[in-house]
Amino acid sequence: MNKRRIENAIISAILGTIILFAFTFLLTKEWLVSEKLVVFPSGLASAQQNLNFEVGNTVEIINSPDFRENVFQDKNQNFLGATRLGNSSTVEISFLAKDNQVDAVKEVALYVPGEMSNYTHKLYSGDPFSYRLLEDPTISSRPVKPDRMAYAISGFVIGLLGYLLCSRKKVRK
Repeated sequence: MNKRRIENAIISAILGTIILFAFTFLLTKEWLVSEKLVVFPSGLASAQQNLNFEVGNTVEIINSPDFRENVFQDKNQNFLGATRLGNSSTVEISFLAKDNQVDAVKEVALYVPGEMSNYTHKLYSGDPFSYRLLEDPTISSRPVKPDRMAYAISGFVIGLLGYLLCSRKKVRK
């Protein structure tokens, strides 16, 4: 490969990077909205003993289609998932929200502790556990989508491959 071909390949890759990076500005920004829910046992000894199990159960309940449809309703499509944080009694619940949906998604997230209490009250015929937010729902400091770096890298690769494919056809002729 001569110097001229290498320069052209790099220029093509840079153009691909610029084009795809610029394209990300046309895409809708999406933010990560997350909250931390803490599970507390009531004074019952059985609740204390079953706290570890109940935290896992809480994750399964929140991730279940039935709970999501009833609680999150029209924001169900924004729901990313609930996961347990380490071996703690804390559950992180995550949503993805477009610019104009952030406040509405935060509002829905605030309902989770009360809805979990209602759900488990019916399930256990009592209140062996209580649910509280560790803090108000948080919003990512910058959009998580589109991932501009991924688009830029993809543009670089596409530009480079495009140049290599086009230059090969010219060499064969």
